[in-house]
Parts: sequence; structure tokens; C-alpha cells
Amino acid sequence: MLIDALGPAGPLNSAHGLVDDLRAVLADASCPQWMGTAGDGYRARRDEAVAQAHTVLEEISQALDLVPSFESECAKTLAAAQRAMSTSCKVSIDMALSGRW
Repeated sequence: MLIDALGPAGPLNSAHGLVDDLRAVLADASCPQWMGTAGDGYRARRDEAVAQAHTVLEEISQALDLVPSFESECAKTLAAAQRAMSTSCKVSIDMALSGRW
């Protein structure tokens, strides 16, 4: 597994931004000008869809929050493994990680 030296910061910030944007759109998703049975039916279905979308967005946010700790654990494990190996093995791992293998 190749580990990105720059980490997941850029894509994570983008993903968090998308989640925040979706939450804002869902908060504004209403049609108060719709009246009668059609309007009531729309709002009932919309409220259900918004609740489900918020549940999914919360799960996505929780998963995004785990990525940095996963990257950190991978880096720690790799560093510990490299310290435990002989110099020749370290050279092979460095070559493999840099794509020169």
C-alpha cells in the first residue's frame, strides 16, 4: 500500500465542504408557496427524505473523521516495521514505496 506523503488533507477538506453544502441545501429545501394536498404531500415526503439524507450525511462525516487517524496509524505501523528491519530490507521497502522497485 502506497501512503501519500501529503496525506488526505486536501480531499478531506473538499469532502467536508461538500457535506456542509449538502446540509445547507437540505435546510433550504422547502416550497412554502405550494398549497393544498399536493403541497402537504410534498412537504411530508421532503421531510422524510431530508431526515434520511441527514442520517447518511452524519455517517459520511463520521467516516471522514476516521480517515486522519487511520492514516496516522498506518504511518506509525510502517515506521515501526522499518525500525525493526535490517538496512537492506529498509532499502527495498523505500524502493517499493517510491515506485522504483
